[in-house]
Amino acid sequence: QCLNYPMFFNRATRKQRQRNFHQQRRQSKRIAAISEYAKQEAIRHGMRPEHVIAIPMRLADSRQALHEKITEQANYNPYLLYPANLWPHKNHELLLTAWAMARQQGLQKDLKLICTGEGLTRREWLEKLTRELQLEDCVSFRGFVSDQELNEFYKQTIGVIFPSLYEGFGMPIVETMQRGIPLACSNNTACQEVSGGASLLFDPRCPQQLAEALIKLSSDTPLRENLRQLGLKRSEYYQGLDVMVNDYWKLFQEALR
Repeated sequence: QCLNYPMFFNRATRKQRQRNFHQQRRQSKRIAAISEYAKQEAIRHGMRPEHVIAIPMRLADSRQALHEKITEQANYNPYLLYPANLWPHKNHELLLTAWAMARQQGLQKDLKLICTGEGLTRREWLEKLTRELQLEDCVSFRGFVSDQELNEFYKQTIGVIFPSLYEGFGMPIVETMQRGIPLACSNNTACQEVSGGASLLFDPRCPQQLAEALIKLSSDTPLRENLRQLGLKRSEYYQGLDVMVNDYWKLFQEALR
């Protein structure tokens, strides 16, 4: 990320991250990457292909029955949810810009946007931008929320929007699909790989594409139902902690030889 978006890091942090990467590249006998995208990025920046294996993150099977959302509930105050910390690469500025554009292009006026996650001074800046765009009536920053609170947000939302600029994996994508919630997400880095055809894709650097995705996700009921079913099916790939454990066990054995 520090190479793709150097403006998000100060000079010392960029140097430290690159130093750590190249130190691991020289010293490690085996490398585990959390996605195929992360694997290819590691190879592109100097790691030997035979030393790197992609082992995607997985969730416990028991969570699916607890969280999945098969049918859309009656919702008197409809909202879209963005579950992400307020880091620069999470792209909240462009999301707010696209939301303002979408309101001029037909986005329903009573639709809300709820953003969870902390960001210290970033939250102050984003709330200021919200006021400047005249979105105070529809955008809410909730800060850090408990797992229980987050689950309640998931249960009531009509869809999740995920416009991140950079993801090595993107766990919220899997958690959204696993819960049976319609998803619109970025078409870059690992997002498209992890969502695997089960989401409405858009270029997170293009506000017009994001605005159109907001309108479609919030207004097209058949599309949401299709995304819900596709997401539940896709999330099955990420079930089973035992699969991930066995992959890591094999990798440890190889490294010890």
